[in-house]
Amino acid sequence: MQHCIDSYGNVVTHDYNRIKISVSGSGQKIILLLGRKTSPSSIIELKPLIHFLEDKYTVVTMNYLGSDSSDNYHSMRTLENITSEIHEVMELLGYTNYIVISLAFAGLYSLYYANKYSDEVTAVVGIDSFVAEQRNNKRHEENVKFVQDMWLNFRHSRFIQRIVEKAASQYLKKSKSYIYSKEEIETYSNNAIYMLENMTLLDEYKCPDENFETLNHVSFHDNIPVLFILSSHRSRIIRGWYDLHKKLLRSNNSKIITLKSSKNLHLTHTEKIAKEIDEFICSLKQ
Repeated sequence: MQHCIDSYGNVVTHDYNRIKISVSGSGQKIILLLGRKTSPSSIIELKPLIHFLEDKYTVVTMNYLGSDSSDNYHSMRTLENITSEIHEVMELLGYTNYIVISLAFAGLYSLYYANKYSDEVTAVVGIDSFVAEQRNNKRHEENVKFVQDMWLNFRHSRFIQRIVEKAASQYLKKSKSYIYSKEEIETYSNNAIYMLENMTLLDEYKCPDENFETLNHVSFHDNIPVLFILSSHRSRIIRGWYDLHKKLLRSNNSKIITLKSSKNLHLTHTEKIAKEIDEFICSLKQ
């Protein structure tokens, strides 16, 4: 297994694939922050949350293979492969005890990861994180299929590319507490276009059902405290959103809170989320 970090912050892992990483802050407690799977750059998108956490914690963020300057990788994008790649990064950095925070689809990653590496994960925070059984929701299935069909059939269209570029820049502007630089917005938008042609992401879109089904009837270990921060928006569109998350909890130190907000909590309620995360971590037994 090959490991090194180059001058651009790329971790070179197995098969010489480069994964772009960011390590911010110098706190004793480590946070592994996992962004949305479709983010053009998790490192850029999560800067508002990193900003509030880095004063007290060491925050590790990465761009998954296939996004930003991370390489493409043509293995099947199963939970096993994805979480193994993430773990290689943490192993290289020498972190053996840390809190995992995940957004949206990365909630599946965190559940699989926390079960596989339960001796390393001390707690989990899910920000509107996806759960396996939401796949049984008819409206959700229809929305996912629509997005997949649009992406697969029209991703080569210059018109669609312009829409994606514009949408990406507008998305970052939802942030209420962090002003992205012109360079950050431009990089994020350009990466969004690049991802339309990205074969690594395409491979993951080919096996979403498998990734959901892998975690059917799987919950967190009873020794792993979990904080779920949910949006009222998803509670309205996905039946039983709160209860689906509650079923995953086995630790008495776990809790769920719901914020009145759209689905982009990490941008619109960043300071509130950071405060909830800090209070949750501080409440855990050392």
